[in-house]
Amino acid sequence: MYRLVEALYDQVKGVWEERFEQRYGFWRAFVDDVVNAYLDCGRFESGFARVRCSDCGDEFLVAPSRNQDVFSMVNDLATALEQGSSDAASQASLTTNINAGLMNMDQAIGNILDTRIQVGSRLAAIDNQVDSNGSFVLAYRDTLADIEDLDYAEALSRLSLEVTTLEAAQQSFIRTQSLSLFNYL
Repeated sequence: MYRLVEALYDQVKGVWEERFEQRYGFWRAFVDDVVNAYLDCGRFESGFARVRCSDCGDEFLVAPSRNQDVFSMVNDLATALEQGSSDAASQASLTTNINAGLMNMDQAIGNILDTRIQVGSRLAAIDNQVDSNGSFVLAYRDTLADIEDLDYAEALSRLSLEVTTLEAAQQSFIRTQSLSLFNYL
């Protein structure tokens, strides 16, 4: 997808007015910003982490977060607290920096809680699936035990009884089939 956007974006933009404007409207400027930000994420100069699964060999690249990490927030808050204040302007700056740091920390804690909730719901779904699989395994084992632990003498006698019942039903059907009103006259 990335290579496709990178290769064709300028061409699409170049023919937009001629081919697409009548149907989709004029070229919106924010599209350039969004596409450039997307393309910037795919450039190695922007920094990447390569993740590889040792079990299956799957490999993918993870772009760096555009958000501030928690450690940077803690560092900024500690720096603001260490600077102190000597006059009204520095006191206002300190208060602003502390409030911003606390707000950032609050948002970070909220994001951590949201992530924990998502992980918890996924774990609950996995637990439910494990329980469901356990129920199926138990049902399959019961069925297999019924098949393997078959008493052949009892099964043959039940089969013989069922065959006799079936033959009697067929004979009865044949006799009622051949009856007509003329047989009684």
